[in-house]
Amino acid sequence: MTFQSRDFYEKFFEVFHNGIYYRLSSSADGTDYALPEDTVRGLVNLSVSKIERLPNGKIKLQYLTETNLFMQVPKQIQDPFLVKSTKAWYDNLKKFYTKNYKKL
Repeated sequence: MTFQSRDFYEKFFEVFHNGIYYRLSSSADGTDYALPEDTVRGLVNLSVSKIERLPNGKIKLQYLTETNLFMQVPKQIQDPFLVKSTKAWYDNLKKFYTKNYKKL
């Protein structure tokens, strides 16, 4: 099993307020930016993050993202790590798009 490198080209908005850093980002066009060889451009639909320092000195990072890596997940990774209901949903979704792909 091999992995290809991924590249993300994003536009973002960031704010620092009351000791907390906020960042909102999503993918930008990026066609002017050349990709390295054997690299796939990923897509970030939405990314939200918040970073703050806690009173005990530790750094807390909260991060929420929806990203498309444009890669197939091998069965040996899917089977042990996906909950059965999630796997069933994913399999049904894949069947639907495979069956109806020509209609899109």
